[in-house]
Amino acid sequence: MVPQPKKPARPPRAAPAVNPEDEACETLSQIGRDLSKRVLKSKDALITALQTAQSLLEQAAQSSQSVCRASRELAAALPQDDLLHHSDANVRLAVACCTFQLLRIYAPESPYSDAEVKRIFRLLSRTLGSLAHPNNPHFEACLKLVSLVNEMKAMVLLLDVEADPPPSRADATLCECLGAILDAINEDNCAAVSGHLEPLLELTVSEADVTTGLLDTLLSRLLPPPLGEASAGAALVRRVLR
Repeated sequence: MVPQPKKPARPPRAAPAVNPEDEACETLSQIGRDLSKRVLKSKDALITALQTAQSLLEQAAQSSQSVCRASRELAAALPQDDLLHHSDANVRLAVACCTFQLLRIYAPESPYSDAEVKRIFRLLSRTLGSLAHPNNPHFEACLKLVSLVNEMKAMVLLLDVEADPPPSRADATLCECLGAILDAINEDNCAAVSGHLEPLLELTVSEADVTTGLLDTLLSRLLPPPLGEASAGAALVRRVLR
């Protein structure tokens, strides 16, 4: 009997292509669940998760509906006290970066209440201190965050927050942010940061209602600085008020 030739083996089926956006959305959803359930116990695990989320959010397009849906738990988990006031600067910086990326992606809507917006901007104020020294390990990341805030014109969001009865907490938060901007600039970093901070200050001053608190914040920087202190903040105020 003549042996029949063997049929050629079928090539294995190729695995279905993974959609990068679907994969990113699943990762964002998982990180949101982990943060909500407080399962990330170690500082290193928390930093890794937040920096992963930050990287994925940076790559997401504005108004991406799939990313908005996937990041709901993440957005809800971020403005909590244990993250906003975490003892580690890496955690706080990553939280700030993630929240502003989420504001960019959700625009023109916002995933945050007015109260949460104020808390996020107070975190930004604390984060700006990293700009004071160019050799700070967080200097470049903080500068990148300020660039994002500028690009988004995010300070307008704070100005749009409904004011409480006087004294306005919104005004207090605004003054805190402006004070942090002016305190962050000095002779050592002026060349590197003034191009980022000046537009931020100009936009805020031009759009804000003039209040006593705002004037005090700006004009106090025009007073002669104590001996040994930098006057770069005063120069910035003069340029903005011209």
